[in-house]
Formats: sequence, structure tokens, C-alpha cells
Amino acid sequence: MVVPLYLDAGLVGVVAVLALVVLADSVRQWYGYLVQGWTITSSEVPGASWSPAAAPAPGSREGIKLPPGRCC
Repeated sequence: MVVPLYLDAGLVGVVAVLALVVLADSVRQWYGYLVQGWTITSSEVPGASWSPAAAPAPGSREGIKLPPGRCC
């Protein structure tokens, strides 16, 4: 039967397209940070003890801000 092979090929194609989207966004972010001097905001929460009460509100853009330009 050929249907499973077409299904596999379709799923591989979807995963490849999604990987290209992630790669393109990553290149855009790195270009903006290194060349154009954009500030990058991370959504990571620093510290080992995390509680839901200390978390920023949903939809909030607060986070760790890296300075523009080269960091290291």
C-alpha cells in the first residue's frame, strides 16, 4: 500500500517547513541583535525558587533584557 508512504512524506514535509520557519526567525533575531543593535528580551525567570505569585502577569512583556550589541 502506498498511502503510508505518502503520509510519511507529508509529515516530513511539514516538519521541514516548521524547521525552516524556526531557523528564519532565529537568523532574523541574531541579525537584529548583532548588526542592528536590537535589545533582546528573554521570558526566562531567573533564580531557583519560582512561585506562581512572583510570576509576571500573562501577556506581560517583562523579562531579562540583554544590552544591544555584542554581549561577550
